[in-house]
Amino acid sequence: MDVRREVIKKLDSIFSDKEIYGEEIKQGFKEPCFFVAQINTDHKQELGRRYKRTHSFDVQYFGSSNQDMENMALRLYEDLEYLLAYKARAASMNHQVTGGVLHFFVDYTVRLIKEEELYPKMEYLEVNKHGKK
Repeated sequence: MDVRREVIKKLDSIFSDKEIYGEEIKQGFKEPCFFVAQINTDHKQELGRRYKRTHSFDVQYFGSSNQDMENMALRLYEDLEYLLAYKARAASMNHQVTGGVLHFFVDYTVRLIKEEELYPKMEYLEVNKHGKK
């Protein structure tokens, strides 16, 4: 399950005119562009084989002005609300502009059901009802 790749694909489908980096930002990059960093993943068992996994991202946007970054933040609230590939809705979203970079934080919660492990069935059991012989 690569939720980060889905975030990148979604950004690319909406902002095809902007460069999107997922691994590292290359020196000499051109603005405007995005950098998608997965900052945390939380995995918790809920009941039996059911799990809840929360993926936290920092979508960084290097814009041309403060107004550009604020406008982009408002768009990202709408555009990143759903990831259809995983039927995931953003659990929380917030943003801040620091050092001339928009940091858009988004968490996606995905529910999982682990496959049941199948063990071979016992074929034959012999019971001695009379104790030791």
